[in-house]
Amino acid sequence: MRLTIVTALCLLASPVCGQEFSAVCSYERSIDDAGKSSPTSGQMSVLVTFMLPVGAPKNVQIKTSKAPCYEFLGEGDEMKIEGSCVRFLKNGTGPQMKMATTLTIDRHSGAFEQIVQFNDKGGLVHTGHCIPAKKMF
Repeated sequence: MRLTIVTALCLLASPVCGQEFSAVCSYERSIDDAGKSSPTSGQMSVLVTFMLPVGAPKNVQIKTSKAPCYEFLGEGDEMKIEGSCVRFLKNGTGPQMKMATTLTIDRHSGAFEQIVQFNDKGGLVHTGHCIPAKKMF
């Protein structure tokens, strides 16, 4: 019954529900927790799927090719996509380290920001741009 209601809401309420798009995002700059900005490079593939209508909590799933956060859950609409991911990483023989990552993509300009924090403290902010990608096969 719940699935039927969600499906009906997707069909009637939002043009982006069920939408899926992919992009390639290129890193351009990084800012460390001391505020030092430096150029950076690299790319990641991004696949965004709207699972629920706009306005519903956790309506977007974001899959990336960048370890260790390959999957984010978040919110999205026609303007922006934002998701978060938390992982616990082994730190040699020491205690586990919590890594929280937030990814925000502006759907109009293609600009993205990726914030990475370790143990709820400082970290890195990466910025860059995404371009739409088409499946080759």
